[in-house]
Amino acid sequence: LLPKIEIINNQKKINQFDYFFVPIINHYIIDTLKIYGIRENQLIDSQKYKHIKADKIFFLENIYLKSGKFQKQFENIPKNITKSIRKKLLKYKGKKFNFNKIFIDRSDSKFTHYQLHNNNEIIKKLKKKKFGIFKLSRLNVFDQISLFNSAKLVVGLHGAGFANVMFCKKNTKIYEILKKSDKEMNLTKTICKHIGLKYKKILINKFSDYKSHRQLLLDNNFFKIIK
Repeated sequence: LLPKIEIINNQKKINQFDYFFVPIINHYIIDTLKIYGIRENQLIDSQKYKHIKADKIFFLENIYLKSGKFQKQFENIPKNITKSIRKKLLKYKGKKFNFNKIFIDRSDSKFTHYQLHNNNEIIKKLKKKKFGIFKLSRLNVFDQISLFNSAKLVVGLHGAGFANVMFCKKNTKIYEILKKSDKEMNLTKTICKHIGLKYKKILINKFSDYKSHRQLLLDNNFFKIIK
């Protein structure tokens, strides 16, 4: 959504539209689009309204998903769009954070495909190494921008929250934990390349069953990597 909004904004056409049909409406979407001058009452939730009628409907084709393997397409994200979004949103940093090293905790996510089985154990050890532990769902968009901008090292499981690495300072270390079977996922890697960050994938092939799904298992080798 945001790259498309950025394109429309750069072309100074935001005010030409009465409503915006968005994937979902939440506080993150509302606060972010408000920066572009888009009001909450202009948003139509596609989760709620599957069919719409209008005099005119405009849409942008996907700016990087074209053809070939799905995950490879994220390498086509335009660098100028990443940098343009970064420049605009960095002006809206929230409160200050005092952690150089942060771990993104996904344990509160409703999605089960990327969860740590030994999450509490890992967090306990990370705290001893002076990591700040953060659940992004508890931070508004402005504080998320500030959190990533203040960090010198970011580590966590693959997830949408890693889009925030675009707000990190140059040379920040980024460690993204992925299933070995997902090693071709390159969205975060592409953003890091655009911004000049030091990116590394941590590939995991150990799992433990939990209820109806499998959770990832991290061992002590993990702590040797994140330095």
